[in-house]
Amino acid sequence: MGRGGRSAGGSSWARGVAIGALIALCAAPVSATVLIGACCQSGGGCAEVPELTCLDGGGQFVGGQCANIDCVRPLAAPMMSIIGLVAVFGVLTAFGAYHLFAVGRR
Repeated sequence: MGRGGRSAGGSSWARGVAIGALIALCAAPVSATVLIGACCQSGGGCAEVPELTCLDGGGQFVGGQCANIDCVRPLAAPMMSIIGLVAVFGVLTAFGAYHLFAVGRR
């Protein structure tokens, strides 16, 4: 058939165009933005590195420039948390009460 008419070849042409468009979209270059900035390292220092490098090294990515960032070395975690202190206090109180009332009456 001519240009105005439709034939079985028309659907194959549309399929070819769709496949060509899909290939063009998939082959398009993908660009990613790499954030480079201040990274507070676990030892308290600062380095200007990419964000993923900072996180992989155990640092905290802050961004900006190290000259403007104060990476204070974090304080060490306390040996016992508040919950641990309450638990120890409860156990010692219970042991003391048991000792006073149960053992003291013998």
